[in-house]
Amino acid sequence: MIANERQYRITRDRAVGFARAIEQFDATSHERTDVHPRLVRAELEALKSQLVDLRAELGEYEELKSADRSAIR
Repeated sequence: MIANERQYRITRDRAVGFARAIEQFDATSHERTDVHPRLVRAELEALKSQLVDLRAELGEYEELKSADRSAIR
């Protein structure tokens, strides 16, 4: 769980990194003839799963942050 702005920025940067990694992986996965296709798919699914988790954490923090601002008003 993200607890502060520093963690939020780090998590956001990691999410961007995972999104880029997925794009690159998609673009080059067909070239990986030395790895069984099932393992390639598993690796891609792991990257996507991690990105989903990071985005969920970002969303939760953004919700909490906006709720805090609403309470102040």
